Amino acid sequence: MNLTSMSIRQLDLRRYPIDHKWRCFDDEQCIQLTRSPLDIQWETLLMKVKNRRSILDLVNNMPHLQAINIPCDDDS
Repeated sequence: MNLTSMSIRQLDLRRYPIDHKWRCFDDEQCIQLTRSPLDIQWETLLMKVKNRRSILDLVNNMPHLQAINIPCDDDS
C-alpha cells in the first residue's frame, strides 16, 4: 500500500468486481494492515475477512477505530 496522505480517516477495502463480491482478506493480510504506518488514524474500516479471528486482531491493533463493517467469509 502506497498511502501518503496523513488525513485518511476511512479505509474502504471493498472491491466490487464484475460478480459484486467483496475482496476477502486472510490473516496475514490483516496483520500487514495493522502494521501500516497510517493504521493509527483510521476511524472507519470497511473490508471482508476470511475468519472472525482477524476482526479481533484488527480491532485490538487499530486504536482509533470507531466503526467497522467487516463481514466474514465463514458467515452463514
